[in-house]
Amino acid sequence: MKTPAPDMSRLPAIKQRTDRLGQAIALFWKKHGPDSRGGFYGVLDEQGRPVAPHNKAVIPQARHLWAFAAWYKLTEPTPEIKTLCDDLYTFLTGHFRDANTEEYFWMTDDRGRPLKAEHCLYADSFVILGLALYARVFSHAKALERAMACFRAIDARAHDAKAGGYDQLGEIFWEGGVKRAWVVEGARKETNTHIHLLESYTTLLEAGHDPLVAARLEELLDLIAYTFTQAPGYVHTQFTADWKPVGPPRVSYGHDVETAWLLYEAASLLGRAGDEKLKEQIVKIGSLSAREGWDGKRGGLFQTGVPGGRITDRTKVWWIQAETVLGLLRLYFLSGEAEWLEKTEKTLDWIERNQVNMKTGEWFENADETGRITGSRRMAHDWKSSYHTLRAMAYASRWIGEYPGG
Repeated sequence: MKTPAPDMSRLPAIKQRTDRLGQAIALFWKKHGPDSRGGFYGVLDEQGRPVAPHNKAVIPQARHLWAFAAWYKLTEPTPEIKTLCDDLYTFLTGHFRDANTEEYFWMTDDRGRPLKAEHCLYADSFVILGLALYARVFSHAKALERAMACFRAIDARAHDAKAGGYDQLGEIFWEGGVKRAWVVEGARKETNTHIHLLESYTTLLEAGHDPLVAARLEELLDLIAYTFTQAPGYVHTQFTADWKPVGPPRVSYGHDVETAWLLYEAASLLGRAGDEKLKEQIVKIGSLSAREGWDGKRGGLFQTGVPGGRITDRTKVWWIQAETVLGLLRLYFLSGEAEWLEKTEKTLDWIERNQVNMKTGEWFENADETGRITGSRRMAHDWKSSYHTLRAMAYASRWIGEYPGG
């Protein structure tokens, strides 16, 4: 694989832009997120005002905990941020935790009384992620204990000892008040859940060095890199129990650029960052989406497409643009190809001109390819939190700062 290109003069300017965006995002959430009844508000409108009935879903609460623990660790180690994290931890574990199973409820009302008591691997992955980082950053032994308890619960319930990965048959989630299944008919395992289990186990292993967590992380790393990923370089979305693809080929460009850098983070922790075969596979996954889903006119990635073919959804989604910044930077650091820095800059151009809500600093959820905001104009809801945007800006700044010449 190529050594890094010598032209790194663009990196400081990119860091300045991500720092500026990150500060605006953090300020928005510090001002508008906290609810005096505990945790963060579940829904915020375009101006950042809370929207009734103030129910709270577990995924954004856990994501906020992770995001602000990361922000404390990387950017702003202040009493204010610690207080936010402490409150989120207390609300999450005090109201969402099912003491009978050590898994976590899907939703509570504004005061923390369970409304939807279902458990699922995807939600629990973010609980583990948030608890593990909180435990590590603040040396909180009880948080690590609870993260490990949740890990052991889902591992005992759903791990497939024969084929590897986790069985999701029968698991559901709620979207817009409608109950939906994680897997389609004929499938048992789904990619999005597994990449976030990879992420959460990486963080859990950093926090606790448990041998079973290490074994499961190794398993997920190889499964995602070599089994989920199909020959052209895209990651298929649904599988049978024994890993036969279910459904037509489809590329989720944002998920694949995200998968690539998450694989590298896991590989680094496991001492496999120098594995050339694995690095080539990571670059293959990231670069396919970063080229096929690329908006050559305005920058950034579209939503979905056919591998090697046409784009099927040209929506510009907020989290995809955030993950694109990280995915492109990681591709540059791994390959040294100037193309990825140029695309990083163009993606930031798109974000600054179109995705950012200039009145608040947070980002609009969706835009069409011209930059016109479409759909909901809310800054927060059950699936939108500080996680993607704050993570992308904080990690980009850290990666550049750690890189020679950055």
